[in-house]
Amino acid sequence: MIINNYKSNFNGRNLYIGIVQSRFNQTISYKLLISCINTLKKIGAQEKNILHISVPGALEIPLALKNIVQIKKFNVLIAIGVIIRGETYHFELIANETISNIMQISIKNNIPIINAILTTETIEQANSRILTKGIETAYAAIEIANLISSIKKLH
Repeated sequence: MIINNYKSNFNGRNLYIGIVQSRFNQTISYKLLISCINTLKKIGAQEKNILHISVPGALEIPLALKNIVQIKKFNVLIAIGVIIRGETYHFELIANETISNIMQISIKNNIPIINAILTTETIEQANSRILTKGIETAYAAIEIANLISSIKKLH
């Protein structure tokens, strides 16, 4: 029995990548953005093929992503933000609605969207996850974009 087995491809050279970053908790989200972009460039993504848009808060990320999808140029999108629990129920509402809407946009438009929105209890937790999350996000974005491209070629 012969099985075609996809091998991960982490070459971002010919990919178009859209990034939407929330400015809320900007000192943390900016570090996450820089970690992600630096890693994308290390694995071949060209700076001219990366679009970065910033929005006021996490709830605005899905709308910006939806509009970027309509350009039909991008292979993968990335959502970057930081949601830190406060003293009210607001944290759950923002986190749940944002992530749910991002997934709906991804599935409806058949485009991978990598979720790099940190949802943490404290600022310290968010700061401790910045570097690894940025690196993981970049690799996940390149891998899934190349995987989807390979699957589409099977037709």
